[in-house]
Amino acid sequence: MFRIGVDVGGTKIACGVVDENGKIVFKEQCPTLKDRSDDEIIADMASLIRQAAAGRERKIAGIGIGVPGSVLHNVVLQCVNLNWSNLNLGEKLSKLVPYRIFSNNDANCALIGECRYGASKGARNAVMLTLGTGVGGGILIDGKLYVGTHGNAAELGHLPLVFGGKHCPCRADGCIEQYCSATALVAQATENIRGRLLEIRKANGRITAKNVIDEAKAGDEYACEVFRGYIRYLACAVNGLINAFDPDTVLIGGGVSNAGAILIDELEKELEKICYFDKKKFPRRICLSANGNDAGILGAAALVD
Repeated sequence: MFRIGVDVGGTKIACGVVDENGKIVFKEQCPTLKDRSDDEIIADMASLIRQAAAGRERKIAGIGIGVPGSVLHNVVLQCVNLNWSNLNLGEKLSKLVPYRIFSNNDANCALIGECRYGASKGARNAVMLTLGTGVGGGILIDGKLYVGTHGNAAELGHLPLVFGGKHCPCRADGCIEQYCSATALVAQATENIRGRLLEIRKANGRITAKNVIDEAKAGDEYACEVFRGYIRYLACAVNGLINAFDPDTVLIGGGVSNAGAILIDELEKELEKICYFDKKKFPRRICLSANGNDAGILGAAALVD
């Protein structure tokens, strides 16, 4: 049997067919054109699904959909990127395609995709942080996604980290997102910018998280200092999640995860200093997500039971 995964983003809608081994055997996409009505966007989703199912109609187990917002029982409670609110996505899409439909938040999808097809395959209890423009999250408990009473669980980026800290758009202060996102890494680097990062900013007009990481890898003193400070914040956030959920796996995804082994190595060193639970006595894995650019499709497909 095949599963179809649909990754709905603010820029594009990606759709893929995933076999039982986690291999994507068909992939197509179209622009979201997010200023259109929800019916127009859903019609495009249905069109992609029909293309994906062509020739496989009787072998499709179902459709999984990842949405960048709060989702509960196939109802999109809120998706700011697409201006959706209380949209019954399952009902609308089921009128256009004859398959079972499963939908969830995109970060939750990324986690379950990693647990079925990726770096944490087989994990029963896992937590994921996606470190990008913001910080997303996902929680797996006893092999099932935890979404909470209202579909809003796992907004891990908005857990408090620093009392009285930087103000967050969520209206609180000191959130994880303000210290552990790619955006936060750049902000930390620009506070007292010098060395190679200053040269890069003068040349390009700005710096990126990748610049900070690359220069830290190259040994630039200031970039190393910034990166170590960033890791200390990240370690505090991860430590809190370990204490709360006792996971067998902690996954790090998003753009910052492209730093590779240095990120995990430094994070483990910091965790050894502060973690209440001894890793030798209570084994756990801290690892990078492995599904890369296909995480959205694979994660959405993994929703199909």
